[in-house]
Amino acid sequence: MVTEDANGEATNEQTTATTDAGDENASSETSNASKTAETEETEKTDETTTENEDKEKEDTKTTYDYEDGSVKVTATLSDVSAIPDDAEFVVTPVTKGSGTYNYQAYMDALNANTQEDYSEKNTLLYDIAFYHVDENQKRVEVQPADGSVTINVSFKNAQLADDIKAKEDADVQVKHLPLIPSIKSSVDSTAQATAIGAGDVQVEDVAANASVRNESLTFSLNSFSVVAVTKTGETLDPVAANGFNLETVLGAGNNYGVIANSYSQDGDTETNLMVGSYASNALDTGASANYANAGGDDYIGRIVSGTPLRFKLPPDHIYLGG
Repeated sequence: MVTEDANGEATNEQTTATTDAGDENASSETSNASKTAETEETEKTDETTTENEDKEKEDTKTTYDYEDGSVKVTATLSDVSAIPDDAEFVVTPVTKGSGTYNYQAYMDALNANTQEDYSEKNTLLYDIAFYHVDENQKRVEVQPADGSVTINVSFKNAQLADDIKAKEDADVQVKHLPLIPSIKSSVDSTAQATAIGAGDVQVEDVAANASVRNESLTFSLNSFSVVAVTKTGETLDPVAANGFNLETVLGAGNNYGVIANSYSQDGDTETNLMVGSYASNALDTGASANYANAGGDDYIGRIVSGTPLRFKLPPDHIYLGG
């Protein structure tokens, strides 16, 4: 816009002012756009850095420790990515008084189909587990994604020697007791599986190295659940009995070859009887002439089945219950 000054000369001040303002606005927009681009680039860089840092964290931890007044346990991963770095490693004793475990189900599983006799006198149960907070902020048990985990246990209270009565290193036995898949998948942790029976628990032998003298134990697992630490070949220590006399202990029974509450004859019985109930198979009973107590006495509370008694030699006396 052109105007005249006091002398009548034309000026273009407003036009210049307007042009300057436009230049300032354009410069401001360019500056703001540049700042926005810089901010976005910085945020992307920060996100990338955070992702890299998280990845580095996931790939660094291989050892997890647990310790209380009874045990110190170290878990060492063979695969660094098998367990999240922020997982919690926990070892919990499982006893008769454990409110969140079915102790009897695990003991019954151990005693099924075996000649061993597992009990609280020779067996310790521990739930070995890793816990992790998932995306829903729920604390759940996690299993190794890959590889094995070596477990080193140091017992603080002489549990191997005193609790399970192990004398030699070879006495110590480890068994893994995982839940069957259908039960495992229905709970967030082993501790929650209380409505179970022996059939819901698998029994797996685990190779282990033990030192009774050092109260230490080492073994490896690919998954985790309850573990039994027990003694093999339970035997009784002989105890000297001063003044022991077999005839005194047996008393009147010393003169009889069969002493029982109930007796089912399965062949010739070349001896005298003292039984509560007797089932005959029509074969001979009683001592023959070759035995020092030939004849002798027989005590039978009642005859429950079979044919009448047959004797090799007539007894001196036969006593039948009413």
